[in-house]
Amino acid sequence: MSTRSFIMIQTKDENNAGDWAVGTYHHWDGYPDGAVNETLINGFKNGGWAFAEETVKHSWSAIWKGECHCCGTMEDERREEIDYLPLHPKDNMNAEYMYVFAREGKKDLLKTYSSNWNSKDWKKIKEITF
Repeated sequence: MSTRSFIMIQTKDENNAGDWAVGTYHHWDGYPDGAVNETLINGFKNGGWAFAEETVKHSWSAIWKGECHCCGTMEDERREEIDYLPLHPKDNMNAEYMYVFAREGKKDLLKTYSSNWNSKDWKKIKEITF
């Protein structure tokens, strides 16, 4: 079973009516103890904002394996249209978790949020400072 997630970059104050971040979709293993979280942390540590900005340009099946829906890098080599990008926190793609890269003052952060499938009421559950 997939654990869907969003990968976002914060663009506005978090309390700004659902469009405070912009980003992409990730299909597999999106829970906070999973491979997505680890890949995002290590990717940002090594590549900084260039990594974050490149990541949200794609729609991921399994980012830790480099499997992207739009690039034809999935095991079956299929390509999919990603005309649904960019996504915002208010969008409903049945995502259960959301990872948001943010800069607050001089701090770079990765914020993790959870939600239930039918609601886009995101609750922050974790924050990492780089």
